[in-house]
Amino acid sequence: EYPIYEETKIKLTVYDVKDKSHDTFRINRLTSL
Repeated sequence: EYPIYEETKIKLTVYDVKDKSHDTFRINRLTSL
């Protein structure tokens, strides 16, 4: 009944994880400088 909702939720979760790992990467680069 809610395939679109589920797909959107999964995409948001994936993007959230990518954003967090990207932020961590940026922080690591900044601290290594």
